[in-house]
Amino acid sequence: MLDLGTGDGRVLGMLRRVSPQLELIGVDLARTLPEPPEGTSTQGGVPMESLPFEDDSFTAVTAQFAVEYGDVTRIAPEIARVSQDGALVGLITHRDDGPILAHNVQRREAIRWAIDEEKLIEVARKSLALRYFGLHGAAPGIARAPAEGARRFGPRSAAWEIAEAIRQTVEMGARSDPAVVAATLGQIETQARNELGRIDSLERACGTFADEQAVEGVFAESGLELIETRDLFEADGPPFAHFRLLRA
Repeated sequence: MLDLGTGDGRVLGMLRRVSPQLELIGVDLARTLPEPPEGTSTQGGVPMESLPFEDDSFTAVTAQFAVEYGDVTRIAPEIARVSQDGALVGLITHRDDGPILAHNVQRREAIRWAIDEEKLIEVARKSLALRYFGLHGAAPGIARAPAEGARRFGPRSAAWEIAEAIRQTVEMGARSDPAVVAATLGQIETQARNELGRIDSLERACGTFADEQAVEGVFAESGLELIETRDLFEADGPPFAHFRLLRA
């Protein structure tokens, strides 16, 4: 079996526990991967659009939140190529109307409020310049920001989290080298920007399968027959993903 976008190998581990006799291989675009689960193997630096396997190599293919991040028009033919006749393909994909995207969109708004709207990192950096005039401590806007972020977006929200991290960095570093404080602020900003990029990527991925008929047409043209589509639910919650079972 081949697992696409295997990441930390959790799908491989689950399959290994269910059926120890399976030969399990995972691939991922990331070049460096964690140690795979015992009895499985993984390869990094592998795009789903160009799989390094011979034709008819696998009796089954899986992917959990993976194929929608790539070019499905190129991934589907590759899945069909490396699959034996009759091989089963199981795909779990994001929904564009599910709670995963909704939660992340709200988080993105909170991050943007702290970083772009209130410009807390910029304000904090300017406050460092005042130290040359003997003025220490956080600017009033920095001191008030955590409470305002909590009020707007909720306690422990990303807005509160980032604002509080900035406040603590400035206040606790009041007597530290400004360069050290600036470096910490830079790390906070980098992490926030990286998360914004991750959420934007998630949103694009969710949109990839929004036109179900078009995507299923791509699979059909590639020689993958759709057997069934199911909604996946958390207990008492709305559907958060689709599960598609296909046959090569």
